[in-house]
Amino acid sequence: MRLSQAQRELFHQHGYFINENGGAYLSGTSLGYTKKVEVASVYERAREDCGERPNISAIARECSTSTWFVRKIESELREFGRVLKEDEMPKRREGPIGPCSKSLDNDDMLILYQLYLDEPSRTRASYIQWLFYFTGKVVSESTISSFFKNIITHHTSHITEKFCSTMVKKK
Repeated sequence: MRLSQAQRELFHQHGYFINENGGAYLSGTSLGYTKKVEVASVYERAREDCGERPNISAIARECSTSTWFVRKIESELREFGRVLKEDEMPKRREGPIGPCSKSLDNDDMLILYQLYLDEPSRTRASYIQWLFYFTGKVVSESTISSFFKNIITHHTSHITEKFCSTMVKKK
């Protein structure tokens, strides 16, 4: 189903993006188990029809998903024989998962948040310089951007609570 311009605008107003095949998605969230089953059924039908690996782009167009998502489903079918629910997914790597989790620890995030509270209009370069000054850690501007896009906008109260509890413990 192709989306009209009005439908596209409505999705954009609610924070959704439209992929190259006309499907709506919310960045950073999964499409859900129902969509995975839909893609898997189309994939299996196409594989039976052609007797070999089906055309991934054709399946993505039919299901209004990205080719990346179809390849993900193909991989699950090959590895597990079926698509997996969210809680069945194996961890792809050990350790923390999420935005900035490889480069920023909790102390770094608290420092960045405090820097933000001190001067909200500061540049990303300023955050990099001050984080280096306080911790000796060098991060990229994209790490700073990811932190503020994904952490501050979604978890401000959690960080504030952590920051306050850390400051109380230090006294």
